[in-house]
Amino acid sequence: MKRYRIHVQGIVQGVGFRPFVFSLAKKLNLSGWVLNNSQGVEIEIEGAEHNAKEFIASLQTSAPPLSRIQSVHIQEIPVTAADLHQAATHQVRLCHDPQEAPKSLTQGRLLGSIVGAAAGVTA
Repeated sequence: MKRYRIHVQGIVQGVGFRPFVFSLAKKLNLSGWVLNNSQGVEIEIEGAEHNAKEFIASLQTSAPPLSRIQSVHIQEIPVTAADLHQAATHQVRLCHDPQEAPKSLTQGRLLGSIVGAAAGVTA
């Protein structure tokens, strides 16, 4: 089990990037959240190491055609015992308010959720 915080900068807002992240994470059975901020897109994912690595690679190779990634910063975050217990759900949830995104996967018990605004996608 691996957990990463990923910051993506470039043209990643208004181009379908968050729905892409949502779908990719769901396909790879990853937990976490995604949201826009003034510096780009913040993502936190957790799951099997090979799935997390595939997710990170796909961010750059399969991103929406209108997006233009300038940089990707990846930070590995320690996984706690509580995270392991909660990770089994693999639910996907979207919200429109960045305040709803947890500071970490253990805060707010949103583990197993992808959080972010994605037009036309409902949980």
